[in-house]
Order: sequence, then C-alpha cells, then structure tokens
Amino acid sequence: MHTMHWQPKRKKSEMMFASRWRIKGYTVSAIIELFYFALRTKMFWRPARLIRFPIQVRNSGKILGAKNFTTGKYCRIDVFAGGSLSIGENVQINDACHIACAQSIKILDNTLIASRVYITDHDHSLDDFHNINKLTKADVLIGRNCWIGENVSVLKGVSLGDNCVVGANSVVTKSFPSNKKVAGCPAKEIM
Repeated sequence: MHTMHWQPKRKKSEMMFASRWRIKGYTVSAIIELFYFALRTKMFWRPARLIRFPIQVRNSGKILGAKNFTTGKYCRIDVFAGGSLSIGENVQINDACHIACAQSIKILDNTLIASRVYITDHDHSLDDFHNINKLTKADVLIGRNCWIGENVSVLKGVSLGDNCVVGANSVVTKSFPSNKKVAGCPAKEIM
C-alpha cells in the first residue's frame, strides 16, 4: 500500500535555488562557514587542507608536516617547550580532540581520528604528587592508515603500527603491531 506525505508547495525557483546550493548535504550557511574556514586555513596554516574554528593551539615546541591536515571544531593542540608534534599527510581529526605533546608525538599519513580523542605523551609524576610541573614522558607513534574511534585515549609510550583500528571508548595503554583491531579499557586485541 502506497502512503502519501504532505509537503508544502514550493515555487520552481525556490526548488532550483535549494538544490543548486546544497552540496553534500550542507546548507547555504554551512557552505559559507566552510568557505570562511578554508580562507583562514590558507592564510594561517598554509599546508593544511581545512582547519575548522574555533581551535586552540598552544605551541612552545615544534609542529611539523600537516600537509592536507583537516580538523573539526573545538580541537586543542598543546606542544610544550622541547616537544615535537609531527603530523603526516592527509591526517584528519574530528571535533573536540586534544593532543598534548611534551616530548614527541608522530601521527603518520592517512590516519583518521574521530571526535573527542585524547592523545598524550606525558602524565604527571606519581612520585612527587605536589609538584605539578614534574612530568613523566614517553614517545607516541600512530602509524599510517590508522582509524582511532570516538572518545579514545592514547597514553604515553604507545606505538600503533600501520593499519590499526581502535574501537570507540578505548584507553590505549600499550603498543600494538600493524594490522590489529583493538578495543576496551585497557585496550586489547579483539580480532
């Protein structure tokens, strides 16, 4: 049985305007916003593809690479003095991600990072709890073609090989070789 749904009548000119200005599901205002972000990106982050604002970058160290880098909104990138953040080609991080680098974090080519992901190469020392400036540090490496799921934490000393997938809501506390699927708290190989 065929059911009918009522839709308001539109003028032909309204329908042509709406279809002409909707690109991949974006509204006109979203297209204008993307154009604005693209313009700001090319002015201030020349090698990147698209940096969506607001973004908070505190950089006292080095940020390297980032060719065709794309971010979502509300990202926070902290690179402290002596730290080095290396971002490969075609890396994409989505909304509300936080990367905190005090020593070395490398994110290699074609890696996709979902929203609300936290990546850090340091934590506060448990030996001297009252000294908030004392940090313990270990390098982090995320290989090529990795996919980090929503709400994941990648902690200091972790190395993920190429083509790894990390399931949503995981806490990655140890390293995994290439071609592994991991999930859980703490993350374990699942396949």
